[in-house]
Amino acid sequence: MFEAPKFVSSSINIIFDRQREIRKKQFDFEEILKGRYAVPAQVISVPDDLDPQIPRVLFTSEHGFSQVAISQINMALNVRYSDEWQKDIIKNGSPYLKERVPILFELLHTVNTDIKPNFCGCTLTAKLQFKKSDDDLIKIISKKYCNIPEKEKLYDISTKISKRMGEDFFSNITVANYRTWKIQKVAGVVKFKVGDAIERGLELTVDYNDRQSFNNKDSYSSSAETLNKIVESAIGELITEIKSIQ
Repeated sequence: MFEAPKFVSSSINIIFDRQREIRKKQFDFEEILKGRYAVPAQVISVPDDLDPQIPRVLFTSEHGFSQVAISQINMALNVRYSDEWQKDIIKNGSPYLKERVPILFELLHTVNTDIKPNFCGCTLTAKLQFKKSDDDLIKIISKKYCNIPEKEKLYDISTKISKRMGEDFFSNITVANYRTWKIQKVAGVVKFKVGDAIERGLELTVDYNDRQSFNNKDSYSSSAETLNKIVESAIGELITEIKSIQ
């Protein structure tokens, strides 16, 4: 029913207390990242007192598949994989992410050597193309995750499951169907006919993090070692979920 999974994207994040003047560290960041990412960085002209989640400094890799986004509260690595790398997350994605964990922490400690990360996370997304009809796909997703009666004529379905993994971690799994169309230029509003979709399938996203430790433990701080463990666990969760539905 399903084609082999494609591991399309991933991200790792380090969350910390707000650093309002982080933009001023641009040149220090460039020294660390030059050779891996294009310099100079792209600096976003947003006033320092506005939303701390908005990236202030952006670095794009030479090949264009990854980006380091630095906001006042987050060091993030965002990756979209090439067609070749999409085939094997363990062989390609895992080493790539782990190699960059210490780099993100070096960037963080460049801002302030006393910063202690509140928590870290890893998000992975995979797509499994489905060769049968939309109705068959919706039924499979509904039966496994939602148990919605078949009399309900569903068009799309999306659900999120959050699990506590021991006392330290959360594993958040989002499941949805997807469709893609070949968009033609038209004078008016584009029509998306189900029968014209060139691909349909299941999209799985795993967000694995140590937010539970941060929520419940006084004076908790995350670490590079913890983030490496999170990357391994996120990959394991995603592969387990894929196997359960194939």
